[in-house]
Amino acid sequence: VLKDNTNQVYKINAAAVTAVGGTTLDLDLVPGETVQGRIGFDVPAKAAELTLAVSADKCGAGRILVRLR
Repeated sequence: VLKDNTNQVYKINAAAVTAVGGTTLDLDLVPGETVQGRIGFDVPAKAAELTLAVSADKCGAGRILVRLR
């Protein structure tokens, strides 16, 4: 999920994923493995301080938070 500075949550949007030529990130990774891809969200232009939260439960990390610019 994607959150802004007001804690508004934005879920991956299928139309936005298609628009950027991406795919969903529904896959399993082993520790140390990497993945690249494109995902899309429908986010208002005024949204600020966006943070992407990725579940990492299978490797015991809980969630990985990525601040976006």
